[in-house]
Amino acid sequence: MNLLYYRKEAEQFGDLTSNTLTDDEARYAFKRLKAHYKLQNHLELFGYRGGGNCGVFRIRLSHNPSLRVLCHELAHAIQWKKGWHTHGKKWHTKRHKSIMTRVWKYALPRLEGWKAQVKKNCDRHYQSAVNRQNKKAKTEELKRTPAYKLEHLRKLERKAESRVRRATTHLKKIQRRIRIWEKKTSPISFI
Repeated sequence: MNLLYYRKEAEQFGDLTSNTLTDDEARYAFKRLKAHYKLQNHLELFGYRGGGNCGVFRIRLSHNPSLRVLCHELAHAIQWKKGWHTHGKKWHTKRHKSIMTRVWKYALPRLEGWKAQVKKNCDRHYQSAVNRQNKKAKTEELKRTPAYKLEHLRKLERKAESRVRRATTHLKKIQRRIRIWEKKTSPISFI
């Protein structure tokens, strides 16, 4: 029964190679669909065989899944959430097909926008990494200049002076306590 269902599904929604998503695109599309359908499942990508699996809390897809597999597994998650399935009953029913059709019709027109958003996010991350590298290179170059080294040595000098002042103050406090105790324990103070 399942093979016949999958064949009919392929006729309606296209084969597994059409509308292939990268892992980032699949995560983003899943996040958007999950929010739209108010699901609690999380996505896990594994293997490269092209299949998927839906559990109560997790949807597992292969790396670089097609939109069809994503919609298929989301339809199972919606079935589970709505209580339209009980143990021992069939999963691949007319109801599953209608749910998958709704998910497909919601996702397909938005797919190009989602891909563009993922590309924009990746470009932004890449650009920020490049900016960090440039900033690090400029800092390294600045650290090699004599002016920077001189300023750094002055900071170290100020830090050392501060430590000496603190140590001197601490030493004075200890000396004062010694004098107080010497006065208390001297034989003259008992008279």
